[in-house]
Amino acid sequence: MIGIILGQSRWLLAFILVLLAPQTLAQSDDLQAIISAIEDPYPLRSADRSSPRDSLRTFLRDTSTAADAWRSGKPSADVDRPLLRAAETIDFGEVRARDRLTAITIDMVLLKEILDRVELPPFEDIPDDEEVAEQGIVRWTIPNTKIEIARISEGPNAGKFLFTRDTIAKIRSYYALAKDLPYKKGASVGLYNEYLSTPGPWIPRNFPDRLPDWARTIVLGQGAWQWIALFSLILVSAVFVSFVYRQGARWDEKHRTTRPFLSFGVPLALLCAVAIAYFVEICAIEAIGLYEFSLAILSYIALVVQVGGLACLVLVVAGRLADGFAFNHEGSAEKRRVDAALLRIIFRLVSGVILVYLGIYAAEAVG
Repeated sequence: MIGIILGQSRWLLAFILVLLAPQTLAQSDDLQAIISAIEDPYPLRSADRSSPRDSLRTFLRDTSTAADAWRSGKPSADVDRPLLRAAETIDFGEVRARDRLTAITIDMVLLKEILDRVELPPFEDIPDDEEVAEQGIVRWTIPNTKIEIARISEGPNAGKFLFTRDTIAKIRSYYALAKDLPYKKGASVGLYNEYLSTPGPWIPRNFPDRLPDWARTIVLGQGAWQWIALFSLILVSAVFVSFVYRQGARWDEKHRTTRPFLSFGVPLALLCAVAIAYFVEICAIEAIGLYEFSLAILSYIALVVQVGGLACLVLVVAGRLADGFAFNHEGSAEKRRVDAALLRIIFRLVSGVILVYLGIYAAEAVG
């Protein structure tokens, strides 16, 4: 599942590498030898997850390989392949459906931050395929941590060893416990804070460097400049939507009695509101670079605007269609009013079905 989701967003994966890129990995000599092998003779191979040793090694090696490829300016395929393999070593099943990709990115960054601090055992002390088979090992915990790698019992990853869902669900609390530990030699110092204040791929990565120090201060998980940009974007969008809605209402009022079929001003304004909400959310991710709490709040607000706007649109269009059909029917004014009332009932029944679908969509989006 994670491979499918990330594979559909290849242009964002290159940005993720900015966040995951380590300088070097200060591990045992064996690990250093492993991650120094940049060339990948088997580009289509999947992640090796047959044992705790292989899963941990895959995550460490492939994030390093992807980072080196990105820094060297290699083609995006050389960046995407190892990054996707690293993501395959994690069970992301409990990550919320909405903004899943950005949530996954944060989780990987936090896991990388922790592994850059805690002491890892020599690789020969980590269970491999042979020990797993002989001792029946189904779960392994990194010594002196709560980070677990466990064997999946069912589903498409059955039999594979992945960083557990519980580990990922609690990764923020684990990071809070580990963040004051000193970095190991060669670690990506300040990776998480750099990630939070880094703009999206639509803006040059060095843009914050041109701003004063106060603008780069982390406030509630984001850089101050990002909050300013977000509030400015929301303000401009709200003013624009309000203006479009007023113009649409005026248009509809002008044609309400003479030509009901031309009363499309408010429906268009509602569509505009839905589109603007989507645009604001995309800009927040791709330009401003929002993540975690700020993105979660914005995403839910955008979801409410989109679903609410579409729901209102359905009801308004149903009423306008009923009025339009009744207006074109022959007969007295009283008969047309009766026809309009009956048509409204029919259209509202159809609208109810659409509203149920929108409710299901919203529930799935929230996860």
